[in-house]
Amino acid sequence: MPLLGFSHYDMTLTWESTSSDFNNASTAEIVTYCNQTPTVTGQCASIKRVSEHVTVKIGLTLEESEFKNQEFAWSLLLSTPVRVPEPYRFFRAEDDDGVESGYLVMEHIHGQSLASEALYLEKGIVDLVTRALYILHSRSASQLGKHAAPGPICGGPPSGFPWGDGKADLEFRSAQDLEHALNLRLAQWSPQSSRVKAKTKASLLSLEGTQFGLCHMDLAPRNFILANDGKIAMLDWSTAGYYPTFFEVAGLVYLQRLVGPQEKDYLESLQLRMQSWIPDTSDSVDKLECVQIYPSELPLESATSGSPIISTMPASKSVKADQIETRGLANRALPSPTILRGISGSSDSPSPLSSSEVHSLDTEKVRYRGDLDDKSLYGEALQ
Repeated sequence: MPLLGFSHYDMTLTWESTSSDFNNASTAEIVTYCNQTPTVTGQCASIKRVSEHVTVKIGLTLEESEFKNQEFAWSLLLSTPVRVPEPYRFFRAEDDDGVESGYLVMEHIHGQSLASEALYLEKGIVDLVTRALYILHSRSASQLGKHAAPGPICGGPPSGFPWGDGKADLEFRSAQDLEHALNLRLAQWSPQSSRVKAKTKASLLSLEGTQFGLCHMDLAPRNFILANDGKIAMLDWSTAGYYPTFFEVAGLVYLQRLVGPQEKDYLESLQLRMQSWIPDTSDSVDKLECVQIYPSELPLESATSGSPIISTMPASKSVKADQIETRGLANRALPSPTILRGISGSSDSPSPLSSSEVHSLDTEKVRYRGDLDDKSLYGEALQ
């Protein structure tokens, strides 16, 4: 590939630049260089191949927690048959248009994405991925131990499945915190949701004796590379965290709802193989899937126009007060704060919720703690 030319007089980064060059470059120089580099791919984030051995991931919602997750995974798996791109640095900066994004500078792994030409269907691929996940779960369980706090490796609120739209807006200090958070949401969803009633028993989800490990939580083929050295590489650690390993299975079940038939078959095969070290936790998996917020089943609001009220757009653009009908406030659920902001912040018409009700819902998330009585917290909703 030819050198990329730039008019910026102090630009020193080129296609031959090494990881050290990018570590020593200023953030402004990296931003300018990335702005003039073609995007290789990108859905929620842009992936830019900036040199022979360096890739930069850029995203509006890209946070340092992804860098920390990836750094831990890279160190954990360094001497194994599993590869993780070495993360070099992370920063947030504005581009030429004044838009702030996160920049994750990392090693470029030479190989082929499993999503490319449906490589995931090739013989032996599912076994390579299964082995990679087993190594990830077992080594992290051994290194982190039983007393590590659930969630992202560096702490902070979790994101992705099963937390619904955006982040969970809470931080876990212990497995008991996580258990209470899941049961609170499950209890509040169950009276309204036919899906919850059909799939789960009226009982609490218990994490006692559950095996924890570092879970990737997004096992789509696009997040794996078959490297040129024959090893499997794992990408995109944005939603990873220290969770019960059945979270990984539940994430696969959820992902199967979103993909086509071929990819679904692959994910089902992966799920079956994972049962060799993750015991049958079908009831817990069902409960966890029901914790995920589905727009059509929000107890407090539903879109009367038939379109979802949760989207990847900012809430102010995707949610309008005149599209929301309010249901009873008994058994209050905890809608995503982005939804609450969209409801209370709409300028088109008055909010269907009073300011005190919005405040109550928005602040009730702080009650995800292990200092509340189980019976008073969950009892009525599960009767």
